[in-house]
Amino acid sequence: MKNTYLLSLFLVFLSINSYARPQLCKVNAYRALNHSASIDKKITYAYQSEGEINGKTPGLLINKCKDAGLRRKYLLLGNGPTVHGIKSSHVSVSYNDVVNSPSCKIENTGFPTFDLKTRRSFFKNKKTFMNECVTGKIRQWSRKKLTYTESQDNCQLTKIDDQTSTFKGGTCFFRIFPDSEFVVTYSIDKKCTDENFLKTRGIEPQEINTMTTVNIAGDDSGSTYDLTLIGSRVVNFQIEPSKKMISLSDDWGINVPQVPARFELPDVQMAGLEITEFGKRFGLKPSWAVSNLCEKKSCFNGLCTSTCNYSKPLFGEISLYEVENGKKYYLSSWFEGGIIPANWQGTFEPQLKNFNQLSFVAGKKYILEVEFKDPKFDYDHFGKTVSSFFKPILGIPNVDFAISLASGIPLLRNVTGITTIGTINTINMYNGSGNLGRFIEGEGIDTLSNFNYWPPIYKEVCLIGSPKCAEVSNRPYLTLGMSFEVGEKQADSYEVPVIKVKTFRKSRILGNINYTEQIPHTVCE
Repeated sequence: MKNTYLLSLFLVFLSINSYARPQLCKVNAYRALNHSASIDKKITYAYQSEGEINGKTPGLLINKCKDAGLRRKYLLLGNGPTVHGIKSSHVSVSYNDVVNSPSCKIENTGFPTFDLKTRRSFFKNKKTFMNECVTGKIRQWSRKKLTYTESQDNCQLTKIDDQTSTFKGGTCFFRIFPDSEFVVTYSIDKKCTDENFLKTRGIEPQEINTMTTVNIAGDDSGSTYDLTLIGSRVVNFQIEPSKKMISLSDDWGINVPQVPARFELPDVQMAGLEITEFGKRFGLKPSWAVSNLCEKKSCFNGLCTSTCNYSKPLFGEISLYEVENGKKYYLSSWFEGGIIPANWQGTFEPQLKNFNQLSFVAGKKYILEVEFKDPKFDYDHFGKTVSSFFKPILGIPNVDFAISLASGIPLLRNVTGITTIGTINTINMYNGSGNLGRFIEGEGIDTLSNFNYWPPIYKEVCLIGSPKCAEVSNRPYLTLGMSFEVGEKQADSYEVPVIKVKTFRKSRILGNINYTEQIPHTVCE
């Protein structure tokens, strides 16, 4: 079977086209597919916002496959780690053991090196975890046996009975019959709670976000162009570090992940500003350069991890001012931020903030400031705002989309496809409004404000790998800002020129950066 799976998948358009063609299958999914393994407790479990899920393991239900079965189609399950690009608007999913992407870097930051070699090293650790520790299980309800080709290049299958098999690998094919109904679940193998096993396999305790895609294929050759994406789901995995390695969040007596209790602040700098004008409406989108990389690790008996192996909340309050005669006059404020991925460096691009009763005047001076005070409070405040705003969207029928906590924006503008470079297969997801961090799909939007145990309550904000800390209080631990003016907009353009830009940073942790014109920017080869 070939290693090239040439897919052209358009998530949003599927819902539109479904009215013009028979329904091949339908995918239903539990609202949260999260799995954790505890080294200290020697257990693995599934959990949701309220805690451990008791009873049946949540998964995907694939049914109503009569048309697909009559057409002798195949079910193609894809699962792989998400790979975050240098910009938060680009996230990919790799099915195979290699990741490839343009060689990009952020200049004018002083950040540590985050080249393609470094990214591949992080990805290799994730993929080793997936190959060694994650097992999928598929059960079919049908008068026919669960049917598949036993030898598949990117899938290892083990038969349990005539209707059930387990599988490991990035892409697995199964025959569909007219009466087929499938249930697909994932779990972390118990062996991956053993420190010696993890150490010998080179697997660090970490957090891994993956994407499962459900496709209908014309055959199981792996090279067919007859492919239709019918659904997708984010599946999150993590190995909780041992308390012998780093301090952990509270143990509440129930099975929810214990994550690093110490909030080690990523290096953050103001990176730019975009302003657009549509009629009488102005849009404003700042961006931040972020580096969540740890040079030092905490180890015990040869097994190592760091706080950077886990995602971190970074939310703050943005305030906009007009400056006249050296004085600031308040215009507007709002909360913005993102969940910064583990071991990532790049430019965070939040959603566009629209103003209906605010205008920018050419030649006037403005100041934009972002204050970060309490990681959990700011996260909760942002989550409640986004949940309230987007709940009506969740009632739209036949639309399968993801929501990214980093921007709070559903991927309704998402265009998805398979890019094949040699034997490298990735799903690339482009979202014009930002797409970063931990994903929540469908009705899981409630998790934005209802997950009671993450992020934990942090008492201190600290410099990465340093004893330098500051107590969490009403006083900002970080303030980013920029001064700017706007130029005259061209008649045939929506973009408003942003000129005379100077950025600054005030931080008890990261240190201050005085007003500078050396603004961080991305360069790709």
